[in-house]
Amino acid sequence: MIDVDTAANINLIAQYLALEQSTNLQPVDCIVLCGSSILHCAEAIFSALQTTPILTKILVICGGKGHSTPYLYDAVANNPRYARLRGPIEGLPEASVLDMILEQSYDKPAIEKAGCRIVIETHSTNCGANATETRKVLKSLDIPMPETMLIIQDPTMSRRTFASFQKSYAESATPPRFLSFPAFVPRLRQQDGDL
Repeated sequence: MIDVDTAANINLIAQYLALEQSTNLQPVDCIVLCGSSILHCAEAIFSALQTTPILTKILVICGGKGHSTPYLYDAVANNPRYARLRGPIEGLPEASVLDMILEQSYDKPAIEKAGCRIVIETHSTNCGANATETRKVLKSLDIPMPETMLIIQDPTMSRRTFASFQKSYAESATPPRFLSFPAFVPRLRQQDGDL
């Protein structure tokens, strides 16, 4: 059984890892959604873009096939809203899975029509590669260096991913101003005497 002090310490670590720099979405040049099995992160940004597509000029959905990709397949299969995609997503890179969710459950054409360019990056397999491959794909498409970049990642990996993006752009004369938006910070709480 976890005591209250241990729960408080776990919550402190979760808060640190999440690196919650923004609790509300403001317009930025580029939003990067990193693939993970935490579907709420994708849902938060897709819902925000559907409501306010001018939040960004560019949405990069990144993620290839990595050690956690099967967890994304399971999350989709076990989610009542997306379970119908179970077969079609099998074997796809994480970015393609999230893009399929965007296409099937949100108004992707309206988001694009409002001026948001959606870029799919399917080679990265970890947090560091999310940063380097995002930079490569933006450069390959002749997209100018963004001045501001919002990074959305599983909250337990947000700080690490943020640092990876900073490192990837470190030698740039004018690197983007990065912001971390984990969509939520996981918290342990007591309920019915249990944590």
